Amino acid sequence: MFKRIVKLFSIILFVCIFLGLLILIIPRFVTAAYARGKVFTVSDVPVRRVAIVFGAGLYRNGSATRFWPTVLRPPPTCSLPAKSKSCS
Repeated sequence: MFKRIVKLFSIILFVCIFLGLLILIIPRFVTAAYARGKVFTVSDVPVRRVAIVFGAGLYRNGSATRFWPTVLRPPPTCSLPAKSKSCS
């Protein structure tokens, strides 16, 4: 009797883990399939107008959440002479 209970519990546990993984993985694949062809690198951006989407982080009224001040920092200032072409 105990072996039957353990076997039943292990089957139920396996099914729950499998379904949980499916619930997490399927939306990722759907999103990736939908975004295919709509994600560009800097060198591949088309000439037409496009939007840059950084992700969540704004409230409906446009104000930033507490997450953004830690991520958005001003770019570093360039201390190279004015004749130089790039600053990194």
